[in-house]
Amino acid sequence: MKHSTTVKQVISGKTEIIWETISQGGIVHKWFSTAVQSCQLEKVNGQTIRFCTMKDGSKLKERIIEVSNEARLFTYTVFEHPLPASEILTTMKIENVGSESTSITWTAEFAASGANISIVDNILQETFMEGIESLESWHLTRKD
Repeated sequence: MKHSTTVKQVISGKTEIIWETISQGGIVHKWFSTAVQSCQLEKVNGQTIRFCTMKDGSKLKERIIEVSNEARLFTYTVFEHPLPASEILTTMKIENVGSESTSITWTAEFAASGANISIVDNILQETFMEGIESLESWHLTRKD
């Protein structure tokens, strides 16, 4: 059975610049440096795969499904990870809510059972919240 979790938060920052950061896909380690040590994109059999090494040493492999500049949606599946779940499909939606404010909605659908449902939900909620806060901090301190 599929389950879902969502974090939505408004942050300071111009929507166009926030979207540019997210849509690049391969610089997660720069804006989410509290959790991600390194990240790179590679083309594998015509698909864009993101390889991330986390600060705790765990590794993630993610397949980029969609990057929609028009809808400001970034969708990916996490197909190798340490979580007790499968079929993790994640979307980040970026929306303009003011000249210097951006709404970020980070959603994941996943398959898990029993006690693992709440474990995965809590981990994803914490990760998404930390990621959004880290993204805001990174943009507020950038000099370029």
